[in-house]
Amino acid sequence: MQNPESERNYPVLREQVEAAYDQIADRYAATTAVMPARVVEFGTRFVSHLPHAACVLDAGCGPGYHMAWMEAQGVHVTGIDLSNEMLAQARMRVRGEVVQMDMCQLTFPAASFEGIWCCASFFHIPKAQATTALSQMQRVLIPEGMLYLSLLEGQDETWEEESRFCWSRALFCSLYISRV
Repeated sequence: MQNPESERNYPVLREQVEAAYDQIADRYAATTAVMPARVVEFGTRFVSHLPHAACVLDAGCGPGYHMAWMEAQGVHVTGIDLSNEMLAQARMRVRGEVVQMDMCQLTFPAASFEGIWCCASFFHIPKAQATTALSQMQRVLIPEGMLYLSLLEGQDETWEEESRFCWSRALFCSLYISRV
């Protein structure tokens, strides 16, 4: 169920998510250093649909592990994240530009990227803001560009406690119903 409070409070919610990731950036980077085989499989399929030396936006790049992997595949990657501490982690691992930016307010020119990789980050966007974020992604993606978007399965919006994510703070999550 969509929470109207999350739309009204998006600026505050955004700051809370940013602060939570700033607090856990070191630990997050240490515990996610190896890309799971399933993510590598999705990444390989994603990259195979891109032109050689494509420009890709990693929306919610975190500590930069996915960016670094794509760079090793010959992709030019720009990363964005809300968290400055996550971006500091990414700068230690990648060659591409990393910028603090909200995926609901992308400042890139139209048709800047052949692909967008949005893995394990879109679920921090309230459902009321999802259309805005997707519209921004569509705007910066070239026509016929590729979008990889991962979601968490569920039905509501909630603050997930540390038991699910193994972090010190709860994180806001929008959950989506799986439809095949």
